[in-house]
Amino acid sequence: MELLDKELKDKVESFRASYKENINKFFLHEALSNVWEIITTGDKYMNEKAPWKSVKNNPEEFLKVMTNLMGILYTVGWDLKPFMPETADKIFASLGVENIHDPLENYHFRIKKGTGLFPRLT
Repeated sequence: MELLDKELKDKVESFRASYKENINKFFLHEALSNVWEIITTGDKYMNEKAPWKSVKNNPEEFLKVMTNLMGILYTVGWDLKPFMPETADKIFASLGVENIHDPLENYHFRIKKGTGLFPRLT
């Protein structure tokens, strides 16, 4: 079974290409906008795929959706690193990955409950 959603991967890679180009040109505001595009894409994917529904009746689909979502979080962590290093480190800790950039092929995330990424506003 192929776990990576090709359409989702292509979208994220397109945003990442723009991100890298903007970083290289020092267009930091635009680069951060690219990160938010990735986050928005992941949010839309999660809402469309509804993994909370497939977890019980379709474990293969659940695994595929969660693998794609974890890959997006990993990507977001690296892209946020120059702007918000502590938040990126929290993302990596929650995913159970080291703070070293490694390819994700055949990677098994070890999800851990962590603290919130941002403090609650009261």
